[in-house]
Amino acid sequence: MAVTLCDFMMRRTHAIYEAVDGGLLQAGLVAADMGARMGWDDARMQREMADYERQVVLARGFRR
Repeated sequence: MAVTLCDFMMRRTHAIYEAVDGGLLQAGLVAADMGARMGWDDARMQREMADYERQVVLARGFRR
């Protein structure tokens, strides 16, 4: 079971690698759904999004 946004977007769906934007457009919707199901507060939602955005930047840097 995925318990972080990074886990879901990177390992479960591979959106980080397959989507043109690294899945950033979908990440907010996924985070909102995961957060509602797992009881994340606003601070946790922001951390999850920030962590995923950092991973997208790292992945894009590796491609170049």
